Amino acid sequence: MFLAYYCLWLILNGRLTWEIALIGLPVAGAVWFFALKTLDLTPKREMRLLRSFPKIIAYLAYLLREVIRSALRVMKLIWRPGKVRPQLIRFTPDLRTDVGRTVLADSITLTPGTITVYLEDGSLTVHALDITTGDGVDDPDNSMTKHVSRLEQKAAEKGV
Repeated sequence: MFLAYYCLWLILNGRLTWEIALIGLPVAGAVWFFALKTLDLTPKREMRLLRSFPKIIAYLAYLLREVIRSALRVMKLIWRPGKVRPQLIRFTPDLRTDVGRTVLADSITLTPGTITVYLEDGSLTVHALDITTGDGVDDPDNSMTKHVSRLEQKAAEKGV
């Protein structure tokens, strides 16, 4: 993470001089130390997280595809005048951790036409703009839930 913070420092400065490069080292070190203390990270956990990075990138690509597909559905609702049928959907996903449920709730909120309005005791309440945008959200075989579950399993295997 130190290297990531240092690279971020260099990118955000917009130019590279030896002064900026030298000042960036203690700044990146301080931010890294702060992150270790406040986020309950250890260098060992950071390495495990780094190894699961390809799976995270694959999930983000899947999520981007779902956002685009959902945006097209919402556009179709807008362009076709008619009755919109909003609904609230309450379900309990088959996820083991709070982090997994939070990732799922945030992913649902990121897709146009749906928003997670409540997450408590492992249950999610989702508001769907229309029945078509909420299709399959509560389905146990929902691909988004499956993807998050796979991420959760990989994290559990690696002890993250």
